[in-house]
Order: sequence, then structure tokens, then C-alpha cells
Amino acid sequence: MSNLKEISCKSCGASLIFDPATQMSSCNFCGTKFEIDLAEKSNLVITPDKLFPFSITKDQFKNILLIWLSKGDYTPDDILTSSIFDEINGLYLPQYLYEGSYSGNWSASSGYKKTESYVVVVDSKVKTKKRKFTDWRPSNGQVANKYSILAFAGNSDVLPSTIASFMNQDTFDKEDLKPFKSEYTSGFNIVPFDLDFENVWQSVGYKKAKELCLSDIKQRIPGDKYKDLVYDMNCEHIRITNILSPAYIVNYEFGGKKFNVYMDGDKSKRIEGERPIDKARQEKVQLLKKPIRRFWWLSGITTFAIVLIYSNLSNDYRNGFETVIFPIFFLLMLIHGTVVHIKSKKSIKNLLSNSKARRQTILKSMQDGTSIPEELK
Repeated sequence: MSNLKEISCKSCGASLIFDPATQMSSCNFCGTKFEIDLAEKSNLVITPDKLFPFSITKDQFKNILLIWLSKGDYTPDDILTSSIFDEINGLYLPQYLYEGSYSGNWSASSGYKKTESYVVVVDSKVKTKKRKFTDWRPSNGQVANKYSILAFAGNSDVLPSTIASFMNQDTFDKEDLKPFKSEYTSGFNIVPFDLDFENVWQSVGYKKAKELCLSDIKQRIPGDKYKDLVYDMNCEHIRITNILSPAYIVNYEFGGKKFNVYMDGDKSKRIEGERPIDKARQEKVQLLKKPIRRFWWLSGITTFAIVLIYSNLSNDYRNGFETVIFPIFFLLMLIHGTVVHIKSKKSIKNLLSNSKARRQTILKSMQDGTSIPEELK
């Protein structure tokens, strides 16, 4: 760890710890290039205890990224050929692992759904009827269980706000944790622990523990439903561990705008980010939906007109409207509406399917290393 240096990005303000000899000199959050000469020797205030090692390679991530980018109804067809990517580099993010137990008391009104029979007299005849009701009864109890909560320890005031929410939703398996060794972090940037464990617990950890406690209580409340739930909760930590969690945080540019993509570095299931939107295709879809909206407007106006005519007719003519005009009108409206709806939906489906097919063709060419057809470039 002695060769590590720390620098603050001039563009977004993020602080990163990196090894000038082996690591890429660009900010993971905004893509700005570092001036390595301005970096200072790192003085880690909090040393990591354990970490989740990277198990997704850069090549695997890039392939997953391309697949993710190629999806979406309104993603531009040239998203894969026109995007400009910054350097792809993994990043270790700081987290606190809180392990302990919670306990508390709760009280609520439990509702039990019941059905009872009762007798009524109608036209001098006795009839038995049934009615449903909820029988509310007081209930209470205690709750106690263990927790293992992971919470982000980076400075959310400097880093993008979406980073904290992404990391705080992280799932983990304690068996994958490894004791911290510098060899695991070689070739990756590191975000320092900027917040102490007490502040992180109050802002994030305690809320997660409360959610666990509330979910536990709800499973314990008897009856079919409940109301007026009141509870308290006490938490006791067994240990607090400083953890580094791996992630790929990549910037890319499309159409002159910057976009971010986040993915866990130890599992490929969780990937989040922004895709650009093809506004021209959005407008085409809206145009293809117009016949449906037009149909409902015309149907409403026509129905109103027919009802207005009907209300001003004498009783002699109303019978004809009820037996002939109304049935024919509603049948024609049903047939016409069905045809309009099917044609419009089919056109929209074809438009979106053709776009996805073009993107999939480009994706396959990039994965196979073959040339992309000229008409798709």
C-alpha cells in the first residue's frame, strides 16, 4: 500500500486512491484524466479489514455492458457503434459491514375475517342471510433476530448520488469475503473511507435494521390483516468490519452527452445505468398510437350524439333505437376499435422489433469480431 497515491478529481470532486505504476489515470465517475504529478502520497485513515475480490474481468464486463446497452425500446440503433467509452477500470468502494442483533416489542390490532348468518323477514317470509365482517382484537409480542448490514462509507456529497443508492442495495455472501491483501487491489482504483461508522449507521444502517425488524414483526402479527402497529427496536453490534466492495463504474459519451453505467465486480446480475433515447422513434410510436386515441374520441362524441338524439325522441321511435340502432352501433364500434387497436399495436411492435434486431446484429458482429454490415453503421 506504500506506493498508493490519492488525488481529487478537478471535475467532479471525487477522491481516488490509485497506483501510478499500474493503474489507469482517469476518474471512474466522470472520465476526467488525472494529472498524476499533482497526486499526493495516500494516507489511509481507515484501513480495510476485508474485501470482496473482483471475479468479473474487464473483458467480461465489456461484453455484459454491450449486451445491456443494446437493450431497450427507445435505444438508438447506433448505440454500439457511436458510443465513446472512457477507460474501463474496476473500482473498490468502501462499505461498513454491521453484524449484530435487534430486539423490540410491538402491539397492533389484528383483524380476523369472519362470516355470520342472520335472519330477516321479507314479505312475511323468514330468510337467512350472510354477511362478512372483520373481528378486531388486540395483539402484541416481542421480536429478536440477527442482522448483517452493508452500508456505503464514501462521501455522498462529492460522489454522484446514484453511487450511494447503488451500493446500499448491494447483496452479498459472507463466504466470499477475503482478508484484505494489497494483491487484490493491484490494478484497481480505491475510494477512501470518508465517513465514520457511526454516521453511516445513523443515516443508512439503522434504517436497514428497522426494515428488517418491521418485516419480521409483520410476519408475527396474527390474523388476516392488521392496523395501528406500534413497535420499538434496540440494536446491538457484535462487530463492525471495514469492507471494500468491487464495482465497474464506466462513463460513455453518445450524441455529445455523458452517461454512466454501474455493475458489481463480483457478480453480473446487477447492472444499472442510463441509456440514451431515440426521440425520433418515440415520436413515431406516439404517431402510431394516434389512431387509437382518435377512435376513442370519435366513439365518445358519436355515443354522446346518439344518446342526445335518443333522449329527444318520442316513445314510438325509441324502441327502434333500442332494438336496432344501439346494437348495430356498438357492434360496429367494437369491430372498428379492435381493428384499429390491432393494426396500431402491430405497427409499433414491428417498429421496435426491427430496431432491436438491428442492434442485435451489430452486437453479434462485435462479439464475433466480424465486420458490421455497412447499412447498419
